[in-house]
Amino acid sequence: MEQSTIIPSGLLKSWEDQALRENIPYTEFAEFIRMKQRQYEESLQPAKESKELFANDAKNKLSEYGNKVALDYLLQIPQTERIIKFARFDFEDLQELSVKVSKGKKDKDNFLWQLEHWYNKLKSDMKEYRLSKETLSSYGLDFKAATNFYFAAR
Repeated sequence: MEQSTIIPSGLLKSWEDQALRENIPYTEFAEFIRMKQRQYEESLQPAKESKELFANDAKNKLSEYGNKVALDYLLQIPQTERIIKFARFDFEDLQELSVKVSKGKKDKDNFLWQLEHWYNKLKSDMKEYRLSKETLSSYGLDFKAATNFYFAAR
Protein backbone atom coordinates (compact mmCIF):
# COMPACT_ATOMS: atom_id res chain seq x y z
CA MET A 1 0.00 0.00 0.00
CA GLU A 2 1.33 3.40 -0.99
CA GLN A 3 1.78 5.92 1.77
CA SER A 4 0.21 9.29 0.97
CA THR A 5 1.74 12.60 1.88
CA ILE A 6 -0.30 15.08 3.85
CA ILE A 7 -0.26 18.42 2.08
CA PRO A 8 -0.73 21.52 4.24
CA SER A 9 -4.09 23.19 3.56
CA GLY A 10 -2.48 26.58 3.01
CA LEU A 11 -0.28 25.14 0.27
CA LEU A 12 -3.22 23.42 -1.38
CA LYS A 13 -5.16 26.69 -1.28
CA SER A 14 -2.24 28.54 -2.88
CA TRP A 15 -2.18 25.97 -5.71
CA GLU A 16 -5.90 26.48 -6.26
CA ASP A 17 -5.38 30.25 -6.34
CA GLN A 18 -2.50 29.82 -8.80
CA ALA A 19 -4.72 27.68 -11.05
CA LEU A 20 -7.35 30.44 -11.00
CA ARG A 21 -4.77 33.14 -11.79
CA GLU A 22 -3.42 31.10 -14.70
CA ASN A 23 -6.95 30.46 -16.01
CA ILE A 24 -6.50 26.69 -16.00
CA PRO A 25 -9.65 25.07 -17.43
CA TYR A 26 -11.84 22.97 -15.11
CA THR A 27 -10.98 19.83 -17.11
CA GLU A 28 -7.25 20.30 -16.40
CA PHE A 29 -7.57 21.50 -12.81
CA ALA A 30 -7.23 18.03 -11.21
CA GLU A 31 -4.14 17.26 -13.30
CA PHE A 32 -2.61 20.62 -12.30
CA ILE A 33 -3.14 19.84 -8.60
CA ARG A 34 -1.70 16.31 -9.03
CA MET A 35 1.36 17.80 -10.78
CA LYS A 36 1.89 20.25 -7.90
CA GLN A 37 1.44 17.39 -5.41
CA ARG A 38 4.10 15.30 -7.22
CA GLN A 39 6.49 18.26 -7.19
CA TYR A 40 5.85 18.75 -3.48
CA GLU A 41 6.45 15.06 -2.71
CA GLU A 42 9.64 15.06 -4.79
CA SER A 43 10.90 18.08 -2.89
CA LEU A 44 10.44 16.16 0.36
CA GLN A 45 12.49 13.19 -0.87
CA PRO A 46 16.17 13.41 -0.05
CA ALA A 47 18.07 13.97 -3.27
CA LYS A 48 20.08 11.03 -4.51
CA GLU A 49 23.51 12.55 -4.46
CA SER A 50 26.37 11.38 -6.56
CA LYS A 51 29.70 11.11 -4.79
CA GLU A 52 31.48 12.46 -7.88
CA LEU A 53 33.51 15.57 -7.12
CA PHE A 54 33.49 16.84 -10.71
CA ALA A 55 30.42 17.53 -12.81
CA ASN A 56 31.88 16.59 -16.20
CA ASP A 57 34.67 14.68 -17.87
CA ALA A 58 36.82 17.78 -18.34
CA LYS A 59 37.33 17.90 -14.55
CA ASN A 60 37.06 21.68 -14.52
CA LYS A 61 33.70 22.14 -12.82
CA LEU A 62 32.67 20.83 -9.42
CA SER A 63 29.46 18.90 -8.95
CA GLU A 64 27.01 19.87 -6.21
CA TYR A 65 28.64 17.27 -3.97
CA GLY A 66 32.09 18.62 -4.92
CA ASN A 67 30.99 22.13 -3.94
CA LYS A 68 29.85 20.87 -0.53
CA VAL A 69 33.12 19.02 0.06
CA ALA A 70 35.20 22.03 -0.98
CA LEU A 71 33.17 24.41 1.18
CA ASP A 72 33.43 22.09 4.19
CA TYR A 73 37.19 21.91 3.68
CA LEU A 74 37.55 25.69 3.35
CA LEU A 75 35.45 26.32 6.44
CA GLN A 76 37.74 24.06 8.47
CA ILE A 77 40.67 26.39 7.76
CA PRO A 78 40.97 29.02 10.51
CA GLN A 79 39.52 32.35 9.41
CA THR A 80 42.75 34.34 9.64
CA GLU A 81 44.68 31.77 7.63
CA ARG A 82 41.90 31.55 5.03
CA ILE A 83 41.74 35.34 4.56
CA ILE A 84 45.50 35.71 4.17
CA LYS A 85 45.88 32.73 1.84
CA PHE A 86 43.15 33.99 -0.48
CA ALA A 87 44.73 37.45 -0.46
CA ARG A 88 48.06 35.83 -1.39
CA PHE A 89 46.46 33.80 -4.20
CA ASP A 90 44.83 36.98 -5.54
CA PHE A 91 48.17 38.81 -5.31
CA GLU A 92 49.87 36.09 -7.34
CA ASP A 93 47.07 36.22 -9.93
CA LEU A 94 47.41 40.00 -10.15
CA GLN A 95 51.14 39.70 -10.72
CA GLU A 96 50.50 37.30 -13.63
CA LEU A 97 47.80 39.60 -14.97
CA SER A 98 50.20 42.55 -14.73
CA VAL A 99 52.62 40.76 -17.06
CA LYS A 100 49.82 40.14 -19.57
CA VAL A 101 48.73 43.78 -19.37
CA SER A 102 52.28 44.99 -19.97
CA LYS A 103 52.45 42.79 -23.08
CA GLY A 104 49.13 44.23 -24.27
CA LYS A 105 47.23 40.96 -24.00
CA LYS A 106 44.75 42.14 -21.32
CA ASP A 107 42.73 45.28 -20.60
CA LYS A 108 44.53 47.74 -18.31
CA ASP A 109 41.33 49.34 -16.92
CA ASN A 110 40.02 45.99 -15.72
CA PHE A 111 43.40 45.19 -14.18
CA LEU A 112 43.52 48.50 -12.33
CA TRP A 113 39.99 47.98 -11.02
CA GLN A 114 40.92 44.49 -9.74
CA LEU A 115 44.13 45.82 -8.21
CA GLU A 116 42.32 48.66 -6.43
CA HIS A 117 39.62 46.33 -5.15
CA TRP A 118 42.16 43.77 -3.92
CA TYR A 119 44.31 46.33 -2.11
CA ASN A 120 41.33 48.01 -0.43
CA LYS A 121 40.03 44.60 0.68
CA LEU A 122 43.44 43.68 2.06
CA LYS A 123 43.67 46.94 4.04
CA SER A 124 40.12 46.59 5.41
CA ASP A 125 40.76 42.94 6.40
CA MET A 126 43.93 43.99 8.18
CA LYS A 127 41.96 46.53 10.20
CA GLU A 128 38.92 44.34 10.81
CA TYR A 129 40.80 41.20 11.83
CA ARG A 130 43.80 43.04 13.32
CA LEU A 131 46.30 41.37 11.03
CA SER A 132 49.88 42.49 11.42
CA LYS A 133 52.52 42.47 8.69
CA GLU A 134 54.22 39.62 10.57
CA THR A 135 51.03 37.57 10.52
CA LEU A 136 50.69 38.16 6.79
CA SER A 137 54.26 37.06 6.16
CA SER A 138 53.81 33.94 8.29
CA TYR A 139 51.20 32.78 5.75
CA GLY A 140 53.32 33.72 2.75
CA LEU A 141 52.06 37.22 1.91
CA ASP A 142 54.79 39.87 1.92
CA PHE A 143 52.92 43.09 2.69
CA LYS A 144 55.79 45.35 1.67
CA ALA A 145 56.09 43.63 -1.72
CA ALA A 146 52.31 43.81 -2.17
CA THR A 147 52.24 47.52 -1.33
CA ASN A 148 55.18 48.25 -3.64
CA PHE A 149 53.46 46.30 -6.42
CA TYR A 150 50.23 48.21 -5.86
CA PHE A 151 51.82 51.66 -6.05
CA ALA A 152 54.09 50.71 -8.97
CA ALA A 153 51.18 49.34 -11.01
CA ARG A 154 49.00 52.38 -10.45
